[in-house]
Amino acid sequence: MQSEDKREANTQMICVRNLSKQYGSTLVFEQLNFEIYEGEILVIMGESGVGKSTLLNLLGKIESDFKGEIVYGHGLTDSFPFVFQAFESLLPWLTVEQNISWLNPKSTSREINRWLELLKLTERKKYYPSELSGGQKQRVALARAFVGKPKMVFLDEPFASLDRELREELQEMLVQINREEAVTMVIVTHDIQEARKLGTRTLLLKETGIDEL
Repeated sequence: MQSEDKREANTQMICVRNLSKQYGSTLVFEQLNFEIYEGEILVIMGESGVGKSTLLNLLGKIESDFKGEIVYGHGLTDSFPFVFQAFESLLPWLTVEQNISWLNPKSTSREINRWLELLKLTERKKYYPSELSGGQKQRVALARAFVGKPKMVFLDEPFASLDRELREELQEMLVQINREEAVTMVIVTHDIQEARKLGTRTLLLKETGIDEL
């Protein structure tokens, strides 16, 4: 976990102030205040139904109806890459390498091949999603998210459907990517072990607010 002094020295990527969200008359959460810093892996935990995915969608600009402020740092784009739990985000009519480049048309073959190698997909780059295992599909989703050199990536329980061995392998890959690429990540998980392994910081989302663990 970062010290307060180190955090103050880091660039602030997102500042959340008095953030509240409701659907109709149902209040999801209210008056959330926290920051996200450059290069960190911020983990968001909480009980089911407390609004973790909703918060992630607001931060990543998938949803825009809220009260309060979400202030983005200089240079952040209008949209962010997401990695979801569901494997269906891959396009079934495209190969592995085509899926990776689909959202990143400016990526070079060299860049795509680098991510194929890093995520151990080189031998399967001509495969279609139907020919891949669940773990391989999530590797493709990770490669697609990171190949464009984003400053920030959002991940919503990306490994929840995988067995423990695969989950741990991909967790290690994420730590390696964070270390080598210095990309900021915000991850929702319900797994406290995963939070401890991945998180630079961990926030606990509750009905009454949000606390840093």
